[in-house]
Amino acid sequence: MLVASGHKLYFYNHYNANNHRNDMEIDFLIQTLSRVIPIEVKAEENVKSKSLSVFVNNDHADKKLKGIRFSMRPYIDQGWMENVPLYSCAAFVTKLLIQEMNNLKSRTH
Repeated sequence: MLVASGHKLYFYNHYNANNHRNDMEIDFLIQTLSRVIPIEVKAEENVKSKSLSVFVNNDHADKKLKGIRFSMRPYIDQGWMENVPLYSCAAFVTKLLIQEMNNLKSRTH
């Protein structure tokens, strides 16, 4: 769905040399016209997003990122992250693209 809407998908992981393993992963990163969006996808009831939280709130706090988590839980905006139900991923991405286009139009006028 993200690729079909024209986004290139990127994966992020952080290697911890002391522990000889990856200690953080972000499922997807996408670049829109105005921002980078970190995305986690959770298909289970356990929706802890520690890596997403650390990525947004600690590692890149200066960039004022806002993460997205697609999961089985209902929609909620937690400020630093929006949880979007899996069944509404397509509608959410469409809304995101429309917002980006409107932002672009307002900058050019």
